[in-house]
Amino acid sequence: MALAGVSDVYSKSNELLNAFLGINISESQVYRVTDYLGNAVAEDVMAEIKHQKLNSTERVYASMDGSMIQMDQGWQEVKLGRIFREDCKLENGTKEQGNIRYKLDESFYSGHLGSYNHFIPKFEASLGTYKDCEDRLVFITDGAQWIHNYLTNRFPNATHILDYYHAVEHLTDFANSHFTDIARREKWVKAQKGELLEGSAQNVLDNIVKLRKLSKNVRTQRTKLLEYYKNNVDRMD
Repeated sequence: MALAGVSDVYSKSNELLNAFLGINISESQVYRVTDYLGNAVAEDVMAEIKHQKLNSTERVYASMDGSMIQMDQGWQEVKLGRIFREDCKLENGTKEQGNIRYKLDESFYSGHLGSYNHFIPKFEASLGTYKDCEDRLVFITDGAQWIHNYLTNRFPNATHILDYYHAVEHLTDFANSHFTDIARREKWVKAQKGELLEGSAQNVLDNIVKLRKLSKNVRTQRTKLLEYYKNNVDRMD
């Protein structure tokens, strides 16, 4: 019942239970059971995970992000963390370019709806004994200030990387506003993406500064983009 309760809104849960079990259950009953079990596992969520021992050179990757959702009380941010070992990847076919596609056969998640102050203890519980291997930790995140502050202060000796796709997203939004010529825009963006993949973030910064004949609105966008990149340049090389 709880699984059905967390799969969709409670009215839809009733439909699932009726379809698979042939029983009719009220929305309020689904809510009560789901809420009770959710509260019951709260203590388990805060228990530190004792992970298996890492191989001699194996690294641990971790990421976290937030997304805004509409609640009865207004907009709130739900935060999610994911942790996985380097050696838990499996081949899973090929990409269009012929490169191998991988999937993970093991991940550890943590989540919280609300303040990051309440999310962080849950994230650290899922990180568990990996916290003792700080030099093996690799954090891949966006440029959110609360994430950056927490990780750099808590794990200064870990490797910190700005997520490539977030960096490209900001770059593309700016290029879409500036370049009216589609072919020129695509060529410019492709060149900058190549620089980012090569770890040449400073070249991208220089190329953004070199652009001329920007409208007032685009100049404002450029200022924000440059600030975003400068704040994260140490995580882009």
